Amino acid sequence: MKQLFHITFITPCFCTGANQLEAEIRPASIRGCLRWWFRCVGGSAAQESIVFGSAAGTGSASALLLRVCNVIRSSKDYAPTYKRLADPGAYLNYFLGAKTNERPSRLWENEPDEAVDRCGKSRQTAFYPQDSSFELELCWLRMCGADIKQLFDTALDAFLRFGSLGYRKSRGFGAWCCAERIEGLEDTKRTFAQLQQYGFSSEWTNVGGNDFLPALNQIEQKLKANKDLGTGLRYTHPARAKTALGYSLGPGQRQASAVYFRPVGYQTRAGAKLLVLLTFQAPDSILGPDVIKPNAIINPGHRLST
Repeated sequence: MKQLFHITFITPCFCTGANQLEAEIRPASIRGCLRWWFRCVGGSAAQESIVFGSAAGTGSASALLLRVCNVIRSSKDYAPTYKRLADPGAYLNYFLGAKTNERPSRLWENEPDEAVDRCGKSRQTAFYPQDSSFELELCWLRMCGADIKQLFDTALDAFLRFGSLGYRKSRGFGAWCCAERIEGLEDTKRTFAQLQQYGFSSEWTNVGGNDFLPALNQIEQKLKANKDLGTGLRYTHPARAKTALGYSLGPGQRQASAVYFRPVGYQTRAGAKLLVLLTFQAPDSILGPDVIKPNAIINPGHRLST
């Protein structure tokens, strides 16, 4: 059985393969994201192995084949206009623009320079800009049982509607619209509300229009507010992390964020395609027993509303 989905990015996607400066949409990356959603909706380790394969024990092959085809790169560009770290946009794009001794900047070919009042020139080969598109083909190689297939279909639907891909995907980048899944705003909200039974919580923020930049600006403001625990929104999580936005205390102590900022496309009755910002918190269950602790430190504030 084959399924084909047509996907268009609504925010720039920084996805790469072996070459960290060459954009590439890899089936392995999509498979990893699907595994994450499969766990979120209640899939067990044993069920996950049946669908996606496993190297444990004697090993098992995946029952699912993924293909990425007809990748079309948009002619648009993404080059934030900030010149100094205090300017709007610099906070959200910091890790995209940062460089190390091992790797040049993902975002910049020529970085912004405050000294000469210069904006940066983006490294266009390292990402797919908004309106780039690709087709995703799924092919089942063998049957997995009705219960597992139902779990996978739930995970797949959530991934196509609310998933994202690439570096900084939890911070608004790599978001897309799937042509087979776009619907009205209220229907979109109701669809996500069905995920509450698995432990998700969410907040919706109006963006206005179909330009993704206001959505990214809102994400930056939410993150800045969280930086100062005395102001703005604060997300809590019953884990060893002090914040659901993640933390790091050196090698082996880093925890990924449980909060995702996701621009979502929807369609009006008149046929116009607009954006709304979805902020959702992943279920506690996916963190695993090595992370969740009964005596966890939880920041004052609020968990995302349901």
